[in-house]
Amino acid sequence: MKRVMWSALMGLAMFAGVPSTVYAQPSQYAFAGTDLANTPNAGISAMLLVNKLKDIHASNRGWYSNDGANNGGSAVNSFFVGVCGQSDCLDDVLVMNNWFLFDLSEFSTVTSAILRLRAPINGYRNDAGTSSLDYLLHQISGNYGALGLGPSTAMFRDLGDGTFFGSTTIVKMDYEHLFEIELNAAGLAALNNERQNNFWAVGGSIRYDMQVVPEPSTYALLCAGLAGIAFAHRKRKKAA
Repeated sequence: MKRVMWSALMGLAMFAGVPSTVYAQPSQYAFAGTDLANTPNAGISAMLLVNKLKDIHASNRGWYSNDGANNGGSAVNSFFVGVCGQSDCLDDVLVMNNWFLFDLSEFSTVTSAILRLRAPINGYRNDAGTSSLDYLLHQISGNYGALGLGPSTAMFRDLGDGTFFGSTTIVKMDYEHLFEIELNAAGLAALNNERQNNFWAVGGSIRYDMQVVPEPSTYALLCAGLAGIAFAHRKRKKAA
């Protein structure tokens, strides 16, 4: 009987030693595949409408993932944002935040600013069962010159957790649509006060809920351990 109990306890010990959760996240993203270098919209898919007078094209744009990787950034780079889930990235679930950098040297004061982003065909996916995705703009507190230069989990976090500057709702039918996100008062204040060598950058993220579920192997080990304990309990009752 002691051997049976020991086996059961060993089963539960194995269960405790195995990572109990994995990410089972559906894909939820927008602006995927926005490298428009060979299309008529090259370079005009990310703009800042300043003072309702002039569109300033992003001089640098790109994304960082939660593992610190990035796509380097350029004037025509992809600005993928959201979750690349199991339907796209299999077991390597990735979250991307994006950024845009603008040269505002010709403006001494900005009284209004609207970020204008063109959504590409097939650049949207939402497998979470909701009808839309919320895209949020955030303050970037780090060095703008470091955007896209190397791996950085800190930069990924910086793009998605700064002061809120505005948002828009994205739905599937909006491909090739030009989204407009007007900066709120906090965004305008930051734009005027936090320029770095006349450049200003803003980060973006998708609002989502990370779903966590037990691994199949964890279920199996738990069942084995509980079965062993039940068997030991029956043996004790018969012996009594």
